[in-house]
Amino acid sequence: MMALIQNPAWVLIVAGLVLPFIPTRLRGIVMLGAPVLAAAWLLQFDVPTVVNASVFGFDLVPMRLDGLSWVFALIFLLASFLAGLYQLQVDSRMEPPASLVYAGAAVAAALAGDLLTLLVYWELTALSSVLIILANGPGTFAVARRYLVVQVISGLLLMTGAIAHYRATGSLAFDLLGLETAGGWLIFSDSASRRLSRSCTTGCRTPIRPPVLRGPSCCRPSPPSSPSTHWRAAMPAPKS
Repeated sequence: MMALIQNPAWVLIVAGLVLPFIPTRLRGIVMLGAPVLAAAWLLQFDVPTVVNASVFGFDLVPMRLDGLSWVFALIFLLASFLAGLYQLQVDSRMEPPASLVYAGAAVAAALAGDLLTLLVYWELTALSSVLIILANGPGTFAVARRYLVVQVISGLLLMTGAIAHYRATGSLAFDLLGLETAGGWLIFSDSASRRLSRSCTTGCRTPIRPPVLRGPSCCRPSPPSSPSTHWRAAMPAPKS
């Protein structure tokens, strides 16, 4: 079971969960220290590195570190650090913790080596994004609701595609996904629904498709927006 959390992303997730209970004067240290610590942990791994685990009879790969996922993990960690700098001026007690959880889930999804692990962290990014939206006040409830509806549909597509892929291949391994099977179509339909969610909300975007949809013959979607743009757009302007 320890293999499931042998991932630098958990530094951010745990930091986000405990941040609301930390005294205000120490919160900045946690917000900036967590990405730095996670990056230091990430740099300790060799490339490539594969971490395997068995849960309820399923062979999972909680972390598969290759050249592409390594780059995106570092980008997300850098974005999390920059977001922490910005949020030192934010009074909200919901937004900084949700941002840390979001960053951790994005890193974990980028490093996922199986479809089940991907599904768990992919949906965690959606839930934390909703909290980021709601942290901006009651007026954002309608936006958060629309965003959540699209994300729920997206998650169902990904889950159904993962089940179809498992039934067709007998494996949850995230090695190569094509459009030859129903599972592949459903999983790429999930990616399309993620792009649709960007038309429902202008703030929260999920730029984790390229590292998780990797593979030599994999159909890849168009490049996402910058991770720093994601957090910058999701945050309110600092108070003067």
